[in-house]
Amino acid sequence: MLHWYPIKQLMHELTGAAVEKAAVFELASYFENQMTKVILQSKDELEKLNQLKKIQGLYQKNRIDRDCIKNAIKSLCEKDDSHLPFDGGSVKKEKKDKEVA
Repeated sequence: MLHWYPIKQLMHELTGAAVEKAAVFELASYFENQMTKVILQSKDELEKLNQLKKIQGLYQKNRIDRDCIKNAIKSLCEKDDSHLPFDGGSVKKEKKDKEVA
């Protein structure tokens, strides 16, 4: 879906290094996968919006718009696991204990 050459050019411009085609295809594949997730989630967002509109007696939307895409991206980002360690607060607690002692 994504053309490899503009991606390769951008990678080369940003890094100043030579870029293998395989690396470009890997990056393109990753983003195609992400786009698929966003597109499918945007359909769900449109359905949610239409359910709310139906309850309120408003017209139903037929097209996926910018807001559906924005909400889909937000929803997918919220579903991702946090990058913080499970014991993230313990570092601060240890510092407090040392200051008290």
